Amino acid sequence: MSTDAMTSPYRGLTPYTEADAAYFFGRTAESATVAANLEVSRLTIFYGPSGVGKSSVLRAGVIHQLRERARQNVLTGGAAEIIPIYFNRWQSDPMAGLVQAVAEGIEEIRDQ
Repeated sequence: MSTDAMTSPYRGLTPYTEADAAYFFGRTAESATVAANLEVSRLTIFYGPSGVGKSSVLRAGVIHQLRERARQNVLTGGAAEIIPIYFNRWQSDPMAGLVQAVAEGIEEIRDQ
């Protein structure tokens, strides 16, 4: 479901995406904590029971926040300090998919 087609900010069990960030609220503290951990640690484990909103926090909260910060870094300093990449396609050839996701993430920030 695209953000344009949303008639309600409540998605049920469908995770929010970065495009839905304007509709995602109430998890600011969790998003900030995860973002801070990602910035200072090579490994951050974010876990919890199925259906509690982990993907939504990551995509509409953390990734959105870090990508906005990266865009600001590029505008003010010429380079991003961190470029967030969300990747969850581990079937088939995950290495090729991961390389492609990283390349697309870099290109998106660079072209801003």
